[in-house]
Amino acid sequence: RSEFVSLCPRAVECECEEFSTCLTLKLNSSAALSFVTYFSLRLPSLKAKVRSLDLSINNIVMIKTFDFKDLSALQSLNTSCNRMSHVDDGAFSDLVVLQELNLANNRLNTLSDHLFQGLGNLSVLRLDYNHIKIISSSTFQNLSSLNVLNLTGNQLNVLKKVQTILLFIHLQELYICGTAEPQLIINISHTVSFRGR
Repeated sequence: RSEFVSLCPRAVECECEEFSTCLTLKLNSSAALSFVTYFSLRLPSLKAKVRSLDLSINNIVMIKTFDFKDLSALQSLNTSCNRMSHVDDGAFSDLVVLQELNLANNRLNTLSDHLFQGLGNLSVLRLDYNHIKIISSSTFQNLSSLNVLNLTGNQLNVLKKVQTILLFIHLQELYICGTAEPQLIINISHTVSFRGR
């Protein structure tokens, strides 16, 4: 029990003290979970111990600034397959050891300047299959450890955005297939090659 916790949110309070050394918390596949605050309010004693949090396949519509406050040990966060159209600037700023962030298959359309503030240890960022049209010029500026960025299946005007992305980060893998432009693949040496749609 110390390595895995599987919980399904319900309308009633849950007692989770027995999971005092929780490493992984799965709160996925529940129509009842529509706000991240639900997790924050119901499981306060676990927050500093959780290393992996799976909030995928829920009905989360937005992430607010303090939704992930005090999750200081979190290394992996999966919020894929929700209905998220907005994430507050700095919403992830307390997640200083986060290495993997999955925001894929949501409804995000803009990536603002301070969206990923405080994520200097992030190495994998999945933003694939959203509705992203706008990426601010400094969105990825502080992601100094980012190795893998997936922007596949968005509505970007890729050729105008690639230079902005590459100015600030040292990627090993960048995925931008299925955007408004032909497929663009950038490999470890940042050599650019094109393939038809």
